Amino acid sequence: RCAKYSIPKSQVFPARIFKGEELITILKDNDELVKEARPFLEILYSILRGSGFSIHLTNKDGVIITIIGDEEIIGEQSQIGIVVGADLSEKSIGTNSIGTAIMENCPVQLSGEEHYVFAYYDWTCSAAVIHNEDGEIIGCVNLTGKRQLAHLHTLGLVVAAVRSIEYQLKAERINRKLYNSHQYLNEVMNSIDSGILALNTNGERVSRGRGC
Repeated sequence: RCAKYSIPKSQVFPARIFKGEELITILKDNDELVKEARPFLEILYSILRGSGFSIHLTNKDGVIITIIGDEEIIGEQSQIGIVVGADLSEKSIGTNSIGTAIMENCPVQLSGEEHYVFAYYDWTCSAAVIHNEDGEIIGCVNLTGKRQLAHLHTLGLVVAAVRSIEYQLKAERINRKLYNSHQYLNEVMNSIDSGILALNTNGERVSRGRGC
């Protein structure tokens, strides 16, 4: 695929790094994902703090929208364009865990020469995609460190974090639906002059009309 995209193996930076208004739009479009995912990424980082790893959260297209990690590693990665706004899809930078995980729709771990471009040969990356309730890809979580840190367990940590994020997103949507339903119920009951009480299965009042 990389040859088809005409990506030179000597390429260092992603073909696209979004900045300015384009980046602001991307970040705004993914506000909810960042909000719900960040606590789990912080937990993951608390386990790995000081071990030489960084964590990347991307949107559905592989554009980085959040980075958490050791400052030294984040700084080193920025030298090869791994920054917020960087497009790490396969079309942009060749085979890498983020782009390939999104392309194949499955968890991916790559180390050293398994990457396409030479610039990534020093790194190991483990990524898993985030799905919504309809099974659509909405983002990706990636854990990156020096290639000597490669371990199967890191991919397991990423997959566990992604499952937690998916559960949280689902729970948040359910809570939002319940809230909207409750608001609608209140509006209906307040539009009726007769005295109406709404009770739960325990006989406790959950809402009442204005006639009560």
